[in-house]
Amino acid sequence: MDVLSAFKYRLYPKPEQEMRLKSSLFLLCELYNRLRARKIDQFKTQGISMTRTDLRAAALAERRSNQELTTVHSQVVQNVADRVHVAFKRFLSDQSRFPRKKHPRKYVSFTFPQYGFKLRRERALYLFGIGDVRLFMHRHLAGEVQSLVIKREVEQWYAIFVTERPTPLKPDLNSISPSHVRGATWD
Repeated sequence: MDVLSAFKYRLYPKPEQEMRLKSSLFLLCELYNRLRARKIDQFKTQGISMTRTDLRAAALAERRSNQELTTVHSQVVQNVADRVHVAFKRFLSDQSRFPRKKHPRKYVSFTFPQYGFKLRRERALYLFGIGDVRLFMHRHLAGEVQSLVIKREVEQWYAIFVTERPTPLKPDLNSISPSHVRGATWD
């Protein structure tokens, strides 16, 4: 069985890159609110709920019609549709409240599920529509990168890599030499 791990690193975008990051967050927040409203309206008028596939198709249609939204990677746009779907799914299973309209200040992250990013070196991260952003990697990544979350926290930017790696094997305690054991023994 594989283990998922998250590695969080600080990003240092240039001023124009930070403006593009903020613009992306704003556009994705607006898209979230439009998809949420469309799902509610369709259920009220037709009595039919939009599926995840319907939401993704609607998100991609919005991306094709909105010139500004084309600067955001298509998988990031589809991930917004997934967020809407999961929010309603959690509400219907009594795990959370009814999905509310998001305020741009509260919409603080976006996800690259598979593509649209690339680790250039240990000091730069390429993001679609943003460019090479300086990255401070204080430790090495362990495992294969599955997704990347870009998050803003207190006016600082972070890259959170979600990796998958094999489960570490448990050590065989009988193979440890008694000379390496410290502490009391309980006989």
